Amino acid sequence: MTGLWQLVAAEATTNLVTNPSFEVNTNGWAYTSTGSLARATNDPPSGLYNLAVTPAAGEYSGCVYIGYPVYSGLSFTAGVTYVGSLYFKGPVGVPFRLHFTTTGGVGAGEQLIVIGDGKWHRYEFSWLCDSTDTYYLYVTKYGSATTAAYYIDAVQVEAKAYSTTYCDGSLTPPIGFTSSGCSWAGVAHASASSRTANSRAGGLVKNLDDFYFYVTNPTGIGAAPVTNYFTEYAVLAGALHGHTKVNSRVMILNGIVLATSLATLHSRRSTLLAALRPTETEEPLRLRYTGGTETLELSAYYDGGMEAGVREGFNERLGLRFYAPTPNWREVVV
Repeated sequence: MTGLWQLVAAEATTNLVTNPSFEVNTNGWAYTSTGSLARATNDPPSGLYNLAVTPAAGEYSGCVYIGYPVYSGLSFTAGVTYVGSLYFKGPVGVPFRLHFTTTGGVGAGEQLIVIGDGKWHRYEFSWLCDSTDTYYLYVTKYGSATTAAYYIDAVQVEAKAYSTTYCDGSLTPPIGFTSSGCSWAGVAHASASSRTANSRAGGLVKNLDDFYFYVTNPTGIGAAPVTNYFTEYAVLAGALHGHTKVNSRVMILNGIVLATSLATLHSRRSTLLAALRPTETEEPLRLRYTGGTETLELSAYYDGGMEAGVREGFNERLGLRFYAPTPNWREVVV
């Protein structure tokens, strides 16, 4: 069973989609056959706007990214794997298809079929390109005649075998960060964008299990601690409540690093510490918990726990301590 704790590990990327978030316009996007596209504010997962697509009755009607400048598309190189990812919200029970195509509309690579449920989700699909050329990205219905609108946001295409967190040059930094680590290659909302390799504001979402650290008994992860302030009455019994302050939180992820030899243990400790310890820019970590009905995230600083633990054979029990100045968990769409 995959563990319930994740962190966002810093990793560079380039988003090849030149207008991925619809904050200014819908340039680079078109509808297939008939239909319409419009910017909307339908509770967008990223930024202030998303794209609303009203399809025609045709069973495969929808939208396509053709690139900006128009028809510039996505330049793919043979032998390179590309992954597309986006936020999507579709009407309940309606199937949709997400995939790359040639400029002539012929499917290329994985065709991801999703069923709308009226909620935002982030999906990804990939392709090991077999021919250097220009390609498009389609998001269309799949065998349905409905004309009900659907929505997309924060579209990303990366030259990777897996997706990383969303990147564009105007991206708002996560809570606790002063920068998103992202920048535009040229004109904002009309060029590719990239994220630096040392920014913890975004990157690859990794389970703590990937570091061979298995959380067994976390503490301090529930309600944030509070302090009540009172003013004692001079004569009367009791006091007047003045204010309740929600405090920063300290939480400890107690767990065990598993290894098969002493050398392996040291190697795995080193890798885990590298992912946690402060960076030159002194950014916090983005920690996630997936055990509830929604994925929750907070920004926290590693505060200790890897000095030494209790050894059990080649394994080691650790209590990783984190300090969260902003203590409340926030929901993230996955």
